[in-house]
Amino acid sequence: MAAHDLGLIFLGFAAILAPGQAAQDAARPDPSPPSTRDDGAPPRPDSQEELRKLIVKAAKSVRWTTKCDPETVRRLRSGDLRLGLSLHAYDPPRSGNSTFVVSLVSADGKRRRVIDRFAPFPNRPFRETPQRAPHRFQFDLSKDLDLLDDARLTVEIGFDPTRGDPEGGLAEFTARLAVVD
Repeated sequence: MAAHDLGLIFLGFAAILAPGQAAQDAARPDPSPPSTRDDGAPPRPDSQEELRKLIVKAAKSVRWTTKCDPETVRRLRSGDLRLGLSLHAYDPPRSGNSTFVVSLVSADGKRRRVIDRFAPFPNRPFRETPQRAPHRFQFDLSKDLDLLDDARLTVEIGFDPTRGDPEGGLAEFTARLAVVD
């Protein structure tokens, strides 16, 4: 098992064993740069922008796009910022692979690069509640920013179809650029 696989399993255990962490995270201000709203306008400076839910279905990947100013690009290149995914709900597929694939996609959609694969642990239905924090994952994008087009970062998240198309799986994520934990 690769070292990053063990790290992802550890992250899954940490989310299960430390439900109080969500309250600590909520109390801390989020220093991450905000993403743009669906209408293309910048986030409101006077409030925390509500994160759009990304629903991944067994046969359908989803894309998340954010604009990056020069300082954000610099911090992504240096590794100070990472892609942060929070898994709020998960129903495992009835068949096929229950692993997710995270890819960077060029603005024209013609180039795609797999950044990482990960799986929730344990592989059973999960719902975020006030007592149960979401599962959180971070991905280093520093070596793959050549796919950053016009300061626009596009990420695709979907079930991994390499061992057959999954049937019936569903996951609810939010994405953001996060300061390294």
